Amino acid sequence: MGLASINKTENKLVKLLILGDPKVGKTAFRKRFAGNNFDKLYFPTISIDCTNITDNKNHLAISVWDTAGNTDYLSAMKRFYQNTDGLILMYDLTNFDSFKNTVKWFLNFISVGIKPSLKIAIIGNKNDLQRNMRINEFHQEKLRQYFIENFGKFYNSLDFFEISVLTKEGLATAINFLISNV
Repeated sequence: MGLASINKTENKLVKLLILGDPKVGKTAFRKRFAGNNFDKLYFPTISIDCTNITDNKNHLAISVWDTAGNTDYLSAMKRFYQNTDGLILMYDLTNFDSFKNTVKWFLNFISVGIKPSLKIAIIGNKNDLQRNMRINEFHQEKLRQYFIENFGKFYNSLDFFEISVLTKEGLATAINFLISNV
């Protein structure tokens, strides 16, 4: 998959939205998804950025929306939430607060209404930093149960992934989950 313009007549348009705290790897994920190299420099996203990718193999035109992690932009970002097919709630495996905040990001997202066919990927990034990890399987299972019990009616499917945008470990699995059967 590479960066290309969208051909709406041949491919189904799929909108993916990435939400999460600052510095969890949202922009790096979007760039890797588009086939770009990892950039070690951090440049915060101001409001929202979008990358369009054509996946001719699956006949998809994928629009990946990368949002600012700064809550100052929440009200401005809400207009971009509509018509989302796949939601990525991203957190940093070395930052417990970013993990807890996935619920805050989801509550903000559902406040504008969502598609019943929504797919949600809760992605822990930076699994290449094993010795610094603060989130374990117990924490993830608790969060999974919380989502099922409180928000089960809002989405079609939910899964957790641990990835490294740096090494690409787990990246393809998370992307395949988001774009399969949309």
